Amino acid sequence: MHKIVPSSETRTFPSGKPWRIWENPFIAPQDSAPLHYGDTLELTILHNAVCDAYIGGKHYHINGEDAVFIVPPGVIHSFSYQAYQGSFTAVNISVKRLKPTFDIESFLALHNLSFLDLPVMIPEVDETEELFRSIWDSDSISDFLIVFMKLFQLIQKHIHAIRTDTASALRNNEEFLAIITWTRQNISKKINLDEIAKEFGYTKYYFCKKFKKMTGISYIQYVNSTRLHLAGGILKNGFSINEAADQCGFENISYFTQAFKKEFGVSPGKYAREMKAKK
Repeated sequence: MHKIVPSSETRTFPSGKPWRIWENPFIAPQDSAPLHYGDTLELTILHNAVCDAYIGGKHYHINGEDAVFIVPPGVIHSFSYQAYQGSFTAVNISVKRLKPTFDIESFLALHNLSFLDLPVMIPEVDETEELFRSIWDSDSISDFLIVFMKLFQLIQKHIHAIRTDTASALRNNEEFLAIITWTRQNISKKINLDEIAKEFGYTKYYFCKKFKKMTGISYIQYVNSTRLHLAGGILKNGFSINEAADQCGFENISYFTQAFKKEFGVSPGKYAREMKAKK
């Protein structure tokens, strides 16, 4: 039996560096990332994109603008691209790997800040991208720290304007994290709205309303999208369409095939063949 992918997104880092930088020169709707959380400080630098971002339970829409999104470790987020346009550069900073050399959390604490005090979005797109391009091929921690300090100077200008109730934001994210974790643990089963609402002490109506407000999509849409992306991972690993559908809670192969094609733009069979050809 194939093991379901855990809910936490873990990044790999080249050459053991505590940061990674990659870019996509052309964004397609298929590049959308469903709700997930990671163990890194993540920056997504967007150029000319049409995107709905949900970060920490709040919705951000950009329509052809440039923007930098900042996502702290453990914060639930998603990016939904609405058009075939724009590009992005993604930066992931491993707080854990960097800690023996530079403790970001302690650094923020010295400024009376936490990760949740950081602005979610800043407008200094070109400046931010230029900073990280300067260390694209570098392995030097010193070079990285210089870039980080300059980035913090950019961020600092926006902190006073977004200072909110950090404790409240933390509670919301922890509850949302628990909902996502419960869903992933039960993804291969038939998920009942009454059951999950009761699990978190809500009525079905209130649970659905709250989830939609925090994410921009219904809980059922989230479950289906999560199942399809997990199925894609299973297909990449060489498992059959039937095995992928079964492991991800799809009882009807015909429905699974239709939903998969709608989500990824290709059938499960073609997707599996394309992934096999890339190996």
